[in-house]
Amino acid sequence: MPEKYSHIDFTPPDGVRKEAEKGLAWRREHGRGGTAVGIARARDLSNGTQLSPSTVRRMKAFFDRHEIDKKGETWGDKGKGWQAWNGWGGDAGQTWANAIVERLNKRQASNAQNKIEFSSEVEADFAARKMPSNDWLGSIAAYRRELEQRKKEFVLPSPAGTESGEDFLKRCMGDAMMVGEFPDESQRYAVCQRQLNPNA
Repeated sequence: MPEKYSHIDFTPPDGVRKEAEKGLAWRREHGRGGTAVGIARARDLSNGTQLSPSTVRRMKAFFDRHEIDKKGETWGDKGKGWQAWNGWGGDAGQTWANAIVERLNKRQASNAQNKIEFSSEVEADFAARKMPSNDWLGSIAAYRRELEQRKKEFVLPSPAGTESGEDFLKRCMGDAMMVGEFPDESQRYAVCQRQLNPNA
């Protein structure tokens, strides 16, 4: 975890863990429910896994988008909306994510406007793209815009038509968004494997 966030605890509290476990318990009982991302998130939360700042931000974005689901016809019957909501930590998860993101935003606001900070994964991704060094500030600004857009439209990587399984796994495991979403390497590998062999 970056030193600048050392004052923030990114470990899901007990209430969040219990709500995530509710979603997983429902899935175990019925043998279905949840997306690969949602299931992975529920497992991380129920296990009390320390999350990354970007993952907590994604949690807040999920709750912001899906609050309307609580008014859906199937909510009372524990339909898909209920399952997803609880898998992401339920009301407790929403409260916790909002509080953490508020602290993150305050921290960012206190930083100098032009200070540039990247995680090691993003730095590696940036370097791999071999962006021109003659205009680093312009390149970094463009990269940031691209990364923010990718966060909003995050979709799990899928194998390309002519791509071998080995090549896809390498690409999937090294994808900056996947690293941010699934910092645990074994979990990221499991998700990539599921993308490679969805029927396995």
